[in-house]
Amino acid sequence: AGITDPAESGADPADSSRPSAGSDSAASAAAQPAGDVLVAAPLAGRIIPGRVPDPVFSSGTMGMGLGNVPVESTVRSPVSGRLIVLMDSGHAYGIRTDEEAEVLVHVGIDTVDMAGEGFTPRVAKGEWVETGQVLADVDLAAVQAAGHSTATVVVTNTAELKSVTPAPETPWLWLDRRLHEGAVTPASGEAIAAGETAITVTL
Repeated sequence: AGITDPAESGADPADSSRPSAGSDSAASAAAQPAGDVLVAAPLAGRIIPGRVPDPVFSSGTMGMGLGNVPVESTVRSPVSGRLIVLMDSGHAYGIRTDEEAEVLVHVGIDTVDMAGEGFTPRVAKGEWVETGQVLADVDLAAVQAAGHSTATVVVTNTAELKSVTPAPETPWLWLDRRLHEGAVTPASGEAIAAGETAITVTL
């Protein structure tokens, strides 16, 4: 099973191709223990207390992740890997790392309804992206004017991984406690910086 956008049943299937390990990921691999993938926050914002306002994400159906209300409009890649999902509407980006961790960045709730208005992708499907590389620019005012939440979520293919846990002192994971007993509800409005390590994935 690959990462897809739950809001659109017509999402492109995940590309089965996988880049070989090499210079693209060598620098990031040296910064963490073997077998771990560090997932960074894609943009700065305020952590959503409890669960994100979407039943598919908050139930854990899509996997474990974090949610925040952004305070900036530039969306950056949380990991280095191949861009295997890029919705035509520009609101969702799926990335597969060399280690087979799959990460979905979903900007806003129900923003697929905007049909691309307010979203400007800066990458193309199939492209290799580096952690921190700009994926898109988003007009947050347009999202709000359309009546949608700007809440942005990042989820992983949890079921296929050994563990998905918050980085030390950053307990921002949300998930149904029946699925992950260690999930912690963060303090309301806790700040998160773009590029800050939010999740550690153990393969």
